Amino acid sequence: MSKEHSTTPQEVWRAFLEYLKQPKTKFDLKDRLKGLLLLILLIVLVQAVVQAVLNWYN
Repeated sequence: MSKEHSTTPQEVWRAFLEYLKQPKTKFDLKDRLKGLLLLILLIVLVQAVVQAVLNWYN
């Protein structure tokens, strides 16, 4: 195996991140938007539960 054809783990990681940044179809955009909305909803729900627990103890 020659040195010029080997890739480092850093290069693989960088290429993978570039791949994730570029959606390939409109469905990828929709899925990412749904995921983002679910993440925001989860954060709001966790915040509400924590706030309710803190209010219950005080």
